[in-house]
Amino acid sequence: MNGLPISIVFFFLILLERSAHKESRERELEGLRNEAAQAQASAAQVRDRQGFIDMLTHELQNPLSTIRFAVRSLQRAVVGHDDAGRHLHSINASVKQAVEFIEHVALMSRIETMETPGRMMTVAAGELVRDCLADCPESERFRLQADASATFLVDYQLMTVLIDNLISNALKYSPSGSLIEIVVSAHGDRTRFTITNDVSPDRLPDRSRLFERFYRHPNVLGVPGSGLGLSVAQLSAERLGATIEVQVDEAKVSFTVEAVS
Repeated sequence: MNGLPISIVFFFLILLERSAHKESRERELEGLRNEAAQAQASAAQVRDRQGFIDMLTHELQNPLSTIRFAVRSLQRAVVGHDDAGRHLHSINASVKQAVEFIEHVALMSRIETMETPGRMMTVAAGELVRDCLADCPESERFRLQADASATFLVDYQLMTVLIDNLISNALKYSPSGSLIEIVVSAHGDRTRFTITNDVSPDRLPDRSRLFERFYRHPNVLGVPGSGLGLSVAQLSAERLGATIEVQVDEAKVSFTVEAVS
């Protein structure tokens, strides 16, 4: 009989432990259910946002295309009328900037909603860069040095978006006619893409804000641009598992992308 009270105490302790464990498991399950519900709600919001942006992009591009067509027609009709020609040129530049902004917003939204990159493939890094340069204006301003052995293991389209935006940035903000250098080099299991352009002292960017959305140096506001190109480049690098760094000195700006080879 002496052991009976002790046995009863142990029995109740075991019951209390099991009850506490059950309550703990129920709280964990409830927490998981709440997280799943929040994730579903967040996914639905993302889909709704993407659908709205796609609709807005489509609805805005149609009238803007009509305006650009009308401007081109008017430009041909006012040849010799300098004042009218200048006004139409200004309108055309503004429309072009609006189109670029819309495209960047739509592109950024698609990349943000991308959980993982598309099909990863090994591509010759130098050839990928040459393909990007072939489609850009003023390609004669670029000097490319590329290791023949350098490769990228990437989503081809996403890497193209990244490089295209860095090329466009160099063209816009370097002095007219200046040389832009691109170096592609292999470093073990990584490949580096570095693009360097001159920059006027009065246009030196704030290094800490370069990847900030809509950031533009006050002295380049007259240059057409959306202020989103470098944000798109950085976001693309993140989705690819690549890194992107910037170096700013007194006369040059360099961007270096490092990705798996």
